[in-house]
Amino acid sequence: MTWTAVEFENWRSTVPDPEKRKRAWNDLSNDQKKEVKELRTFIGFCRAAEAQRAGSDIHGGSYSPLEPLGRMVFQKCAKQPTLNGIAADIVLHFSVSHMVPYPPMLTAFLADNVAAIKAALTASAFSRIWFYDEWSDKVLAVVERH
Repeated sequence: MTWTAVEFENWRSTVPDPEKRKRAWNDLSNDQKKEVKELRTFIGFCRAAEAQRAGSDIHGGSYSPLEPLGRMVFQKCAKQPTLNGIAADIVLHFSVSHMVPYPPMLTAFLADNVAAIKAALTASAFSRIWFYDEWSDKVLAVVERH
């Protein structure tokens, strides 16, 4: 059967048998699995962004090196998607091996690099960068172009 990510997630949420869900997951193509993972990340990010707007604590997570983070930020800003005037943000999400920046280190990294990040955003098609920890389901930080 061919599923969209939303169809698969809706179906999965109604099936109590974990073996049946696992078999269905294994039957998905790699592209379908990628779409489902991206959907799950996006849904979690939306929840965390809403919690941030509501004034909930947005800090959490564990430690990871910041050098790869800097590369990711600037690589993402360098991409030039065709958006036809539609506003877009970058969501850097941490969901692999609990490799999440330790909040004080992320704050220090952003303080040291905020001018360069804002310049990269200004030269890009993006308005802001969200740093999202999928493990704790929290927004760690947001950097806006202006």
